[in-house]
Amino acid sequence: KKTVVGGKGAGASVGSEISFEYETLPESNPKYEVWLAHDQSLVAYITSILSEE
Repeated sequence: KKTVVGGKGAGASVGSEISFEYETLPESNPKYEVWLAHDQSLVAYITSILSEE
């Protein structure tokens, strides 16, 4: 259980760092928005897998 909690913490940390990095990118470029949306979905998916274990 401790490993799962640690995984969740790491996943949340990575998600925050990724969101912060993407915020610095030009919002006028739709490619960044698609990339960001896909990345958030991927992070959420990985986090859900870790929480199920």
